[in-house]
Amino acid sequence: MNPYWFEMAAAALLLLTLFVGDLLLFPAHSAPKKGGWRLDVVLFLLALWVLFALNNHKFVVYNNYSYLTQALLEGHLDTPNLPDYLESFSLGGKTYMHFAPGVALLLVPLGLFVEPLSINYAYVGITLGALSTVLFRRILQNLSIGRDTREQVWCAVLVLFGTVHCFCAAIAHSWFIGHAASWMLLFLSLFLVTLPYRHTWAESLGFFLGGLSFGLCVCCRLGNLLGAGVFVAYILLYKKKSFLRCGLLFAAGAAVFGGLYMGMNYVRFGTIMDRSYDLTHLKDLFKPLYYYMQEAFSDGREQMAFLNAVEKRDWAAAFPTVEAQRSFLAFLQRNAQQSWNYCQGIPQAAATLTDEQATEAFFELVELSFPRVGGALSLANAKHNLYSIFLLMPEFTKTSPFVIPTLAGVSLTFCTPLMYGGLVPLYTRRKEPMTWVLLGTAVVSALPFVLNYGNGFAQFGMRYAMDFLPYVLLLACRGLTERPWKSYKTALVLLCVLINVWGPIYWNCFYLG
Repeated sequence: MNPYWFEMAAAALLLLTLFVGDLLLFPAHSAPKKGGWRLDVVLFLLALWVLFALNNHKFVVYNNYSYLTQALLEGHLDTPNLPDYLESFSLGGKTYMHFAPGVALLLVPLGLFVEPLSINYAYVGITLGALSTVLFRRILQNLSIGRDTREQVWCAVLVLFGTVHCFCAAIAHSWFIGHAASWMLLFLSLFLVTLPYRHTWAESLGFFLGGLSFGLCVCCRLGNLLGAGVFVAYILLYKKKSFLRCGLLFAAGAAVFGGLYMGMNYVRFGTIMDRSYDLTHLKDLFKPLYYYMQEAFSDGREQMAFLNAVEKRDWAAAFPTVEAQRSFLAFLQRNAQQSWNYCQGIPQAAATLTDEQATEAFFELVELSFPRVGGALSLANAKHNLYSIFLLMPEFTKTSPFVIPTLAGVSLTFCTPLMYGGLVPLYTRRKEPMTWVLLGTAVVSALPFVLNYGNGFAQFGMRYAMDFLPYVLLLACRGLTERPWKSYKTALVLLCVLINVWGPIYWNCFYLG
């Protein structure tokens, strides 16, 4: 039988589970105000089962992080055994995995017991997603969002299965598992910080562990650092008597993994900033410059100096001598077969040009061919990415599979229309500072996505949007629970779930075949 029907059965089973679970957990809609650990166990097992049903159970070969985990356990940062089909960059003659290292660090304890390269991300992603379900409901309970447990559970269902998170956790390839891990760690941090504590020592430990979790979250997705404002605001607004102690302990916890991340960057790049994506951007869009850098310089610091000059389009600094300019022209001619199409302005062999001719040909070529190199982030990318976030629709056909996502993904408006429920608190709770803190954090956290040179590429939904969605969704859940929960809200949540369940179904049955 076509696996497509198995996946459709899994989707139908999910919806049935939600309905039956609603009836069994909350008979006659008389839900308790708070749910205990038993509800957490039930939610975890149900989420685990659903994500398990949506996975194809094949070994995930896109396992970039495992190579870094193996390298860390061996005592080095480079990944010489990384296969060619996995994204990487070269620096100083060494090959590196270009993703932020958080997931690799998260896998280190597991790598102590099993071979890192044998870890199947499918089951790691499923477990992380199920944990996020429990943690998010607990955050809603801590923040008193929702009148009772039933409303909080439905909000958790929306956030974890009615968003692109469902796809990322169920598929769990390298590009997706980083997002699933960052959500679990962010939610763990929010849970620990918002938890009502009875004892000072417990509060101190909770804030330190919350900072530790947030630090590792930032190591998974550097853009999550912009979410720190929510924690700062919460401490200042709700921990007025102990804000200094709580703030310092949270910062100390975050500094553990934050310091490790900066140390790794310094060893690789000579700076505490992560330059992986700048090198990947150069490799993706400006191959001649990237590969010339590899050929012309063997020292990593010299390559970084070249990268910095190129990003500023300071050609005189990048190619300070006529010999360097002539060398670059000759490099392009030698690699004309690469179809880079950067050799048209060179009138003859570079070696036969006079110094004046070589300089003139060089500057004419770089000004024509590299009008804007810059870094991975640019304002010029905003128009395309904003369109991706709000307006990009799938293709609808009259034949199977009927709804075909674009290779660049599908907008949030299509996947999670209920996120616009976040507009409600902007009016009903406009006097509450946290309303504007959440909105401001969402906007600031969205900037790296809006300015990035890519929108996430092959995906369902908008995976980069997961960097700012938690704050939007907290607002949306507050908006959805402003008034008593009605059947139409349940129907809207299930609509979002049905749309997002289609993501792993399409990916497994049609995209991967």
